[in-house]
Amino acid sequence: MKNILILILMSALMASCKSNTQRGVKDSLIIAKTAYPSPELIKIFKPVLQGTWVKKAYIDKIAKTKSPLAAADEADLTTFVINTELIKGDSLKVLAGWGNHDCSELILKFKKGTRPMALIFGAGELSLSSINGGPILTYYHPDEKSKKTIATQ
Repeated sequence: MKNILILILMSALMASCKSNTQRGVKDSLIIAKTAYPSPELIKIFKPVLQGTWVKKAYIDKIAKTKSPLAAADEADLTTFVINTELIKGDSLKVLAGWGNHDCSELILKFKKGTRPMALIFGAGELSLSSINGGPILTYYHPDEKSKKTIATQ
């Protein structure tokens, strides 16, 4: 009899201690894990990303031809400027130079991309690698015409 009474009391306690199922928002712990990046991503990328980046094929063609006009066919997304002091939460606005005269902003998210050492960048990803000890950024982005992914260093 005493055991039955204990089981009934335990069942009543467990039933009365369930969480609020009427909440319309997600649990704050789940939000914190998905809305903000791992601090390690910022720590890894921040010192390397800081600065002005110029498209490798564009610079190579100017060096070869000695003419920015001759390299104009390489001047789509020619440069972008990353100021890591402007990181807000998991995002950073990056100034992008198009065709040597137009400017826009792309959003860099400190969230892991699908490629190794990659972050979400605009409609694509920005991947970090190294050649001869120097950092190389590769921008993987969709091409609307060919429906393929283009890789630009």
